[in-house]
Amino acid sequence: MVWLNEGLKERLKEHILPLETVTFTLWGSLTSWKEQAGKPMGVIETLIAATALRHNLTIVTNQPEAYLRCGAHVVNPW
Repeated sequence: MVWLNEGLKERLKEHILPLETVTFTLWGSLTSWKEQAGKPMGVIETLIAATALRHNLTIVTNQPEAYLRCGAHVVNPW
């Protein structure tokens, strides 16, 4: 992991989104909402959806259905 700490973080710092309290709050709400609806999503998937919603980003995936149900913008290029 030396390569990660010795340059990669610095080179990519403008492209890495921080995980903020707002994102985690939205993540918790999405997780709860999906579980109550009987359609739970994985931890990483809900975190991706929350991050995309928080920053008004588009998710690029070959499995858009769950993200669309969260209200996220999704593109399936495949």
